[in-house]
Amino acid sequence: MTIYCDNASLTSGTTVDTFGTGVNIILNASAKKIIGVITVSYDSVFTAAEGSATRLRLNSSGVPKLAAIDQLIGCLETSGPATNSSGQSCTQQTTPLDFDTVGGETITIDAAPTTTITTGRRIQVGLLYRNSDSSKDVEDQIGNDNIADAKGFTSVDASQLTTTATALTAITIPGWAREIIGCKAVVHKSGAITTGESVGGFFGLTSTIPDIGVQNYPTNGLGATLGTPVGTGMYDNKIPWLPMSIKTPGKDATVTPTINLRSAVTTANRVAFCLAWR
Repeated sequence: MTIYCDNASLTSGTTVDTFGTGVNIILNASAKKIIGVITVSYDSVFTAAEGSATRLRLNSSGVPKLAAIDQLIGCLETSGPATNSSGQSCTQQTTPLDFDTVGGETITIDAAPTTTITTGRRIQVGLLYRNSDSSKDVEDQIGNDNIADAKGFTSVDASQLTTTATALTAITIPGWAREIIGCKAVVHKSGAITTGESVGGFFGLTSTIPDIGVQNYPTNGLGATLGTPVGTGMYDNKIPWLPMSIKTPGKDATVTPTINLRSAVTTANRVAFCLAWR
């Protein structure tokens, strides 16, 4: 059994309740059930005196009842001041879903603001689906920002400023581990914030584990600032665990996280990735 996570990068519409251009995710041929969705929303441009939440839709002609998905996601913003504002951050939210699939279905994802805004929000989505029955305790954690009991963790981090996909140091999974069960995917400013720059993206994973499949996990998002940032910078006091289930081969294996930023950053930007197993 494997839980897959496929990423979609999209932009919301700008008119209240008007959806932007949809982005498709095509499930792999072995997909048997959609079990969750990871969502992040943030400003690419911050405009004064505007506030909004974001509506996210999932639709598929091949998956019965999926068209009923129209959920509110963060970040939720109230209107900002006229000249200066620190950016708004958004951590990943994971929502449990339950839709049977046969494999190969196309899922279309689009987003709309709940008020009219000048520039569309950037959205990162991770669609979680599995190929067979998964570990119940792993699935039970979907939506709880936590993981099942872990026996090992490794974290890696690096500086990243460009949109060029860049591999971090490979993580070694010990041979005694039987399953990878979760990760944390992080971006953060390590120095002064540059006006008008947003940060977000996703980590893709490659591995020596056979048939690992698509594994793309959204990072948290840091919205652009307006003018010279005032007060404290952007921060999140809790980074959620994102659910995973990948069976390991019974011998040492490596997983290499690769960061994909949506936009370049001028300076002082770090990324970090943590993997958990049992």
